[in-house]
Amino acid sequence: MNDAALVNMHYNKKEVIKKQAKKWFSPAYGAMLFRNVLMLPYREFSSFKYSHLPSPFLKATYWKVWDEEGTVLDEVCKNRFRTVFDVNQYVMKYWQYMEGKFTPQSSKLGRFYTIGKHDQQIHHTIRRQACKMICLNDDVNVGDFEKQKKEIQKSFEVIFRRNRLLRCNCK
Repeated sequence: MNDAALVNMHYNKKEVIKKQAKKWFSPAYGAMLFRNVLMLPYREFSSFKYSHLPSPFLKATYWKVWDEEGTVLDEVCKNRFRTVFDVNQYVMKYWQYMEGKFTPQSSKLGRFYTIGKHDQQIHHTIRRQACKMICLNDDVNVGDFEKQKKEIQKSFEVIFRRNRLLRCNCK
């Protein structure tokens, strides 16, 4: 059982999209809008875009999902490590999609990078403040973590120092 399979058991894709068509086909998605169009012929939701950016979760959704699927969630809680059959916290997010409790979000709002794999892009994005949010993911192949951490801190110090100087010059 995964997140999409669980929400498909409770919601009809055509009805969900019909009720919230403006949200599902918003220009805010940019090129990703076409992904939604291409997925229309399928009877069920197969997956959802996972952005690694902050995502609001409503407490009421947790209560509702737990009421509807308490047995599934209870079983997941018993596992020390997540398996491929388990649902995760995103089942709550997808449930909110089904109920129209979301706001379309541009993929340009933030960026996702893996430390040790995208180091140059990380430093460039931070120093240039190229986006509003950045998600840095660690990896088993991160290498020298302490060195990586110091480099990222230096990138942030560059922009904080620049911002301090701007504030001082304004007075």
